[in-house]
Amino acid sequence: MRGFISKLIDRNLQRKRESGITTYALYSIFFILLYNLLERLQTISKIEFNNNSLFFCYIFNFLTACIFICAVFISFNTKNVYTRIIKKTSVDKNPFTSLSIIILMGLPIYFTSITVYNFYISNVDLEIHLWIFLLINLFGTCVFLSFSIEYLFMKDKIDINETSKDKNTFTNYMMVIIAGYIIVESLTKIISYKITYKYDLFIICSTIYFCLIILDKIIELNKKDIYTVNLENLEYEIYVKDLQDDKIREILQQNYMGYLLNDWINYIDDTIKEELSKFKKEFERLKKRKENLDLTIDKQKYPLEYDGRIKILNEEFEILRDKTSPFFKTLLKDVKGALKNSNSLDNMEKKDLGNLHNKLIETIRYIHYFKI
Repeated sequence: MRGFISKLIDRNLQRKRESGITTYALYSIFFILLYNLLERLQTISKIEFNNNSLFFCYIFNFLTACIFICAVFISFNTKNVYTRIIKKTSVDKNPFTSLSIIILMGLPIYFTSITVYNFYISNVDLEIHLWIFLLINLFGTCVFLSFSIEYLFMKDKIDINETSKDKNTFTNYMMVIIAGYIIVESLTKIISYKITYKYDLFIICSTIYFCLIILDKIIELNKKDIYTVNLENLEYEIYVKDLQDDKIREILQQNYMGYLLNDWINYIDDTIKEELSKFKKEFERLKKRKENLDLTIDKQKYPLEYDGRIKILNEEFEILRDKTSPFFKTLLKDVKGALKNSNSLDNMEKKDLGNLHNKLIETIRYIHYFKI
């Protein structure tokens, strides 16, 4: 397992070198685009936004639809041979991703809404495709806004990496069809639209989107660099503390690579048995102390001393139960999170998760039945 950590580090560095995408290269592209954007921004001052909101509506709808189609095809080509399950913490999130999505969804709906409003107050008949754009944008914005808010305020979350066979879902195909319609309709209108500085405005809008995407990519690359540094720290810890293979495997599964679903279920099941065994052992120890107390102290002669010691035993038991119960409740929360994201799992896997969920509920109830 020690050699495996080194291989992981080398593989991450090699993959980064082979991709040819480094943080410095992305920074260079970003500043070139930013310079180009600032150079062309003077054009916008010569254009009235309200009078040409229809053109911006078409541009931003076109660009957003292109990004969504790219995202779907990337999703199609993601190869996960096995279903993996991993606990993601708030440290893992990238708030800029949520901000980027909000901006990407916000610009089309903003200009589409302005266009619809301008047509309405001018008593001009609105073309049907604009109503379709508005409805699609409103629905998409509501969906992605809810996901973004959940993502931003995420604490700990169980995430299931689906297998490649689960990627080609009905939802993805519908997104491609809707995005394709928007692209064709918008591009047709952009080409036929009569406006000065058409090319400059298209480049400006495109550059804004590219800048957002590149910034998000830079942040993701930095997170991958941190991931490699964490692996290097783990490698150092392994040699300093002389960690054994089982412990190294557990750390890798919990913090880095995730568990195969069946392994995770077995891990949780073993954890339940282990913690329940510890609880019973401590309970038996307290119960034995109470039995010894009944034999050594006459509660009729020394009621104050007896009651005082019984109170101490009860307090120790409450501390034990208060420590054990939240532990099982945390495991239950993780299993509920896995069940919530189990749409892509087969019936047998869902059944196993359901059984684990029921076992945890029964365990929590069980420890509350114990009394000194």
